[in-house]
Amino acid sequence: MRRLVVNPYPFAEVPKDFPTTQAPYYNFSTVSSFNYQVRERQSVDRLFVTVVMPLNLNKLNEISTSKFDIEQRGKKEYKVFEFIQFYEGILMALEELQNQGVNVVLNVVDLTSDKDEDVVAAFNSHNVANSDFIIALLVKKPFAKLAELAKQHQVFVVNPFSSRVEVVKDNPYVVKCMPSVEGTVSGLLDIVAKRHKGGNLYILHSNNKNGSTDEREFHDELQRQLEARKDIKYTFFDWSANAKLVSTLKSTSDNVIISIYDQDKNRNTVYATTLLNRLSSLNKNVPVLMTTTNFLTEYPNVDFEQLQHLNYTMVTMGYLDYNNQKHKDFINTYKDKFRTEPNTLYAGVAHDIMLYFSTALWRNGAEFWRNPQKFNAPLGMLFPFSFKQPSPTGGYENQSPDIYRMNNYQLVPAK
Repeated sequence: MRRLVVNPYPFAEVPKDFPTTQAPYYNFSTVSSFNYQVRERQSVDRLFVTVVMPLNLNKLNEISTSKFDIEQRGKKEYKVFEFIQFYEGILMALEELQNQGVNVVLNVVDLTSDKDEDVVAAFNSHNVANSDFIIALLVKKPFAKLAELAKQHQVFVVNPFSSRVEVVKDNPYVVKCMPSVEGTVSGLLDIVAKRHKGGNLYILHSNNKNGSTDEREFHDELQRQLEARKDIKYTFFDWSANAKLVSTLKSTSDNVIISIYDQDKNRNTVYATTLLNRLSSLNKNVPVLMTTTNFLTEYPNVDFEQLQHLNYTMVTMGYLDYNNQKHKDFINTYKDKFRTEPNTLYAGVAHDIMLYFSTALWRNGAEFWRNPQKFNAPLGMLFPFSFKQPSPTGGYENQSPDIYRMNNYQLVPAK
């Protein structure tokens, strides 16, 4: 007797009108650096989008609404709530798109496994290959497998949060929304050059070979761009000699520090405290401190008064700014719809991804994939997107960092 194969990851049934075959290849005529095959849109009057993410709906029955349970465990203990704001951000974008006449058919896959065979099963059972594009909120291993399948079928897959350049390496069908190293470095150096003309830049780093891949990438990119632009005086300062940092900074004025130091969590905690204490001791000669990631604000032992003293400037991802009217409108709408506040970066980033790529394909068709740099972002975007293919064999990276500085104990846009 033949065994019935059951779809192992049903969020809901695949939409009845979701395509069962892929659209033909797009015959392009415009000049583009993207030398790979691109498929036409599946339909002229609808977009078909697949979202693959761990919703953990099989754990719904674990939720208790008793007063004792809520007080003792809290919602964050429930896997079902871990990424739900990402999905809710997508729903908000769908409503905006519908109001603009953009018809989207959404196909959602609840994928919690990191096994290759389960990723393949989910991909095949939900007709994912027939999407106009895929949004994949997955960690390293399952995303790598999904991206491999997307490449085989020439369908573009959007990665919301990975900072690793590997996700776009040798896979032209991956789009990375985290700000690229190149764009982040360029944005920070532009601020240094414009606001601290003639000043001195110190780059704090570690020569520890066990440091993060991000640190090594930022080190190499800073070196490359600084050698090319010639308008900034700079020094690479190894943190192992940090006892000499204060005396070194006292010898010059108008100093700016870009910190790319990134080791393990314990070392980063010690580093953050030590760095802030040393820099704050400079008083009037205090430098401006910049970081390529916002981990300095993530530790409870960090004194925000010190960050204010240092005019702390950081690259953010998904930061909802209560002083920005667009962000405030988004927050208020979210609260009205879901009876809670968007307290993570998931909702805003998911909203922007769905709004940006759906609008791009609706307006420009498959031509968008060949020339994304020609597309003007739609109204309603919360964060900056600008995509570039960094290598001829790779996918697209967001080149626009979102940079904020601390002013009167609040984060305000730096650019």
